[in-house]
Amino acid sequence: MITRLRFCFEITLAPEELMAKMQPVHVPHKLPVVLSREEAARLIAAARNLKHRTALSVAYGVWDCAPGK
Repeated sequence: MITRLRFCFEITLAPEELMAKMQPVHVPHKLPVVLSREEAARLIAAARNLKHRTALSVAYGVWDCAPGK
């Protein structure tokens, strides 16, 4: 994003004093929420369709979440 702004200001607008004040901003990356094994099993069990249950099982790597378990 800063590269696009810098290009716009340097090439199009060219205010030198404004460019000297621009600095990149560090945006912290948040870790994704990870479901526990029990939460993943409940999510998979809540899916009504076998195709959806299978896709969720593959995505979460939980294989022993059959509806009867």
